[in-house]
Amino acid sequence: NIITIYIKGLLKANHTFLHHDYLCILIHLMKYLFKTDNSHTDRLTNNPNTTI
Repeated sequence: NIITIYIKGLLKANHTFLHHDYLCILIHLMKYLFKTDNSHTDRLTNNPNTTI
């Protein structure tokens, strides 16, 4: 799994870099998943007024 390999590589980096980079990845991933989830929910309900 490419993500696992990438995280293992980050674990070898210095702690400050790891902490910052990991947080950035996590935040971007969550934003992406949240945005995708909202779009999916809106399509399912077919309601433009749906807010989460």
